[in-house]
Amino acid sequence: MAPAPLLLLTGATGFIGFRVLVEALTSGYRVRVAVRSVSSAKSKLLNTISLSNSSHASNISFVEVPDILAPGAYTEVTKGVDFVIHCASPLPLPHLTDYEKQIVKPAITGTLELLEAAQKEPTVKRVVITSSVAGNRPFGWTGETVTTVDTRIPTPEGPFESAFEAYSASKAAALNAAEEWVDQHKPGFDVVHIMPAWVVGRNELASTTKELLTGTAGLPIIHLVAPESPMSKGRSGEAVDVRDVAIVHVRALETTKIQGNKGYGAITSVVWQDAFEMVKKHLPTAVDEGVFEDASVSTERSYWDGKETQHVFGVQFRSFEESTIDVAEQWLEVLGKTKA
Repeated sequence: MAPAPLLLLTGATGFIGFRVLVEALTSGYRVRVAVRSVSSAKSKLLNTISLSNSSHASNISFVEVPDILAPGAYTEVTKGVDFVIHCASPLPLPHLTDYEKQIVKPAITGTLELLEAAQKEPTVKRVVITSSVAGNRPFGWTGETVTTVDTRIPTPEGPFESAFEAYSASKAAALNAAEEWVDQHKPGFDVVHIMPAWVVGRNELASTTKELLTGTAGLPIIHLVAPESPMSKGRSGEAVDVRDVAIVHVRALETTKIQGNKGYGAITSVVWQDAFEMVKKHLPTAVDEGVFEDASVSTERSYWDGKETQHVFGVQFRSFEESTIDVAEQWLEVLGKTKA
């Protein structure tokens, strides 16, 4: 019997990457995880609920890539793989100050290094890259112009006024650079770009309230528990559960079913201020105790159209209510409170 297909995965120690790892293992892939530190990654990933007692854990192998920006960084670790999923990308963390050096350039270089490595390996059939709905529309957009998976914008140039503006620029830059690379090199594999909206839901790698609110996982409840946060003021009304993002990434590897050399959105419309009533309905005791308090948050209407993805991939995205309650219940777990 032929061995299961081998997938190289980057970014597995991150919110999206971890769920992709779990989904890929469940779907029958062997997964080679590229990380900066093998010992650190094993400690972080193999002790999770999803993997600590999983029968699929034996299908994980770890390889070390200390510097993903070094020339040839992925050459050795790509050998013999059938597929690649590239989730690794710099996040807009508040302590970053040199946005071009710490966010934009690493996103471009990491993507191109991986494509170069894949081109040297004849076994590679497809590369899937985590992009974003922020990658093909101008930062701080206004108006009612509809954005689709086929929309493209010029690569933004700095200086950037915030880490998130730089993050949006990095996604546009990496998307444009990857597509230009494919046009120029015409590799033996194709490339799929997955473009999620705000990715929310239970974050199994988070064990503290701070970790749960770092990144986007906790966005459904952030205004209910941390109204002073800048992210509590409002944002575009678009989100997607991390489990659905993972499903789309893994199903994108099905070359006979999913068209390559294009992008697919992962997005649903949400109204952030609905979260309080959802939490009140499902977790009334926590609301009565003041764990979750109603607070105003604005929702900007989204004009990003990604509805074809659910049909093409045969998946029904989870509701905003389900994602919100998952996050709220995890918040209570971290606090050591009951969910009643």
